Amino acid sequence: MMPILYDANETAFTHNGFGILNNATRCTITREINGIYDLEMDYPLRGIHAEDIQERRIIRAWPDPYSTPQPFRIVRVKKSHTSGKMTAWAQHVAFDTEGIPVGTFTGTNARNSITAMRQAILTDVDYQVSTTISSTAQMVQKTPKSMLRSIIGSEGSFVDTYGGEGEMDGMEIRIVPRLGTVTDVRIMHGRNLTYLDEEIATDKLYSAVAPYWHDDETGLTIQPLGYVVPIPGVSGLERVLPL
Repeated sequence: MMPILYDANETAFTHNGFGILNNATRCTITREINGIYDLEMDYPLRGIHAEDIQERRIIRAWPDPYSTPQPFRIVRVKKSHTSGKMTAWAQHVAFDTEGIPVGTFTGTNARNSITAMRQAILTDVDYQVSTTISSTAQMVQKTPKSMLRSIIGSEGSFVDTYGGEGEMDGMEIRIVPRLGTVTDVRIMHGRNLTYLDEEIATDKLYSAVAPYWHDDETGLTIQPLGYVVPIPGVSGLERVLPL
């Protein structure tokens, strides 16, 4: 299950591309629901196909033992001639849809909104979007957005309107009610929990806020003199945030 390197315009993945990256010393995939889906790989500078690991090319790798291999587009490469290795960072190719514009559209239910979204795409695309959700609600995209933001963005997106979780699979984004399955597996210390790290950081912790209001047009600022609102549950710290 070693990662495989492909050219930037590959979409079929029916062959081994530039070749298998046998010398990878680390290949980690991080995924968040409706969020990041990233790959990070360490590779020796003298390793096989090392010279072919370049920005925009695609690394196809297995995110877990149970899923099909997924394509990740290289967005950054850092080479250290001191250590003799490089690190490549990549995003799932579905994040290419961040650069695909979608015009305004209106949908009356989940599947109708997906159809309207596809019809409103302003460029030619290789990516598909589909859903198994059947919710009824009106989705109105009032201004052009990227395809990705239209699907899993924040306010007004498909996920914001109908709910669901995005499954990025190859050249397709599927919106399903819920990813994964419910099992009877238990995580237990000493059995399948190998380590547990805890980190506490207070560099961005505040004990209170000092509210104010500002009008950019007139330059008027209203700030109640001496008015500070404490944040419940924070003690032993005196740090106020103007807000």
